[in-house]
Amino acid sequence: MKNKAAIFLLSSAAFLGMATVAAAATITLPNPLCPNPLPANATCIDSFPLLITTIINFLMAIIASLAVLMFVWAGILLLTAGADPANVQKGKHAIIYGIIGLAIALSGAGLVAVIQGVIGEPTSPDGACCLTGGSATCIDAGGASSCAGYSGTYRGDGTTCATVSPACP
Repeated sequence: MKNKAAIFLLSSAAFLGMATVAAAATITLPNPLCPNPLPANATCIDSFPLLITTIINFLMAIIASLAVLMFVWAGILLLTAGADPANVQKGKHAIIYGIIGLAIALSGAGLVAVIQGVIGEPTSPDGACCLTGGSATCIDAGGASSCAGYSGTYRGDGTTCATVSPACP
């Protein structure tokens, strides 16, 4: 019985000793929304506010498309109603519901913009970053550390790709 306890304690100590070696290794996960090297026409989603803005813009495009389809459907109902007052009423309700849905969607997007303004989301990036992966590409980076993640040259705080001087080589 004492041998089993000793073996258990020794094996536990060995496993716990290996945990410190494993914890010393750093693991860097690539950002799937920000490929490296960045293609010339791609945008890098490297912050949570930018991710939220991108998702909201995508949802707004879907909602706008659904609103257009709702208005088209309401128009078809009104055109094919003839003398039937029930179908005319269905068409009017479809228009009203489409307007209400569009108003809710727009107010939701406006609410997100107000919250981002109150929280203080930065309106401009920290600086420009020149990438040198065979072609000179400039991206608006979140700072020197973000630019280093792309193996680029940081051009300084307050710069943008439009104002960087001299231009990226």
